[in-house]
Amino acid sequence: MQSHVIFLTIAAIAVMSTSAIAQETRKTRIGELTFESGYPSPETVAKLYDEMDFQRACQAYIWGIPAVGIAEWKHANDHVFKVRNGQPSRRKRL
Repeated sequence: MQSHVIFLTIAAIAVMSTSAIAQETRKTRIGELTFESGYPSPETVAKLYDEMDFQRACQAYIWGIPAVGIAEWKHANDHVFKVRNGQPSRRKRL
């Protein structure tokens, strides 16, 4: 009797683990990703690298916004308000 319980337990574990491995495609935000024996297919690898490049470009843009703002502020001080380096700027009342 005990050997039957052990056999059924092992069989149940094997069925549960193979159903998880047998899933070859996953639907994601960037499309369907296919896997062969647990490894990504060449198309999936290309999609994932493209997505990583897109995410890096977005981060570069977001991180670059403050630097562009500071450069524009300096340009306005130099050319619009005619403030030289080290000179305190004063604003006229309107």
